[in-house]
Amino acid sequence: MSGFTAGIIVGAAITVALTLFVLASRSWRHATFSAVRVPWPAVIGMRLRGTPATLVVDALVALHKRGYPTELHLVETVFLANRSPELSVTDLADLVQENLDRSEPDAS
Repeated sequence: MSGFTAGIIVGAAITVALTLFVLASRSWRHATFSAVRVPWPAVIGMRLRGTPATLVVDALVALHKRGYPTELHLVETVFLANRSPELSVTDLADLVQENLDRSEPDAS
């Protein structure tokens, strides 16, 4: 392999890595600044799976602000079960909250 070909391959790999970082960093920064722990690789994974990471992360932040600390994978699972073009952050957070309320045992 010539040096030029190796340079092209390395350049393409760096371009792909930077693109993934830029796409994932917006959602990750929003969660981090809202004091919600979101692993950066999980955001990249959502992007690669075709899940709208911004919607899922924003719903996770909204749930934490409501006092429902949950995990990213649960919010993504509820999104995938209720996928709809009209689904908003508030709607997704409401669906996850209902799911969490149903799964909690009664205190009575």
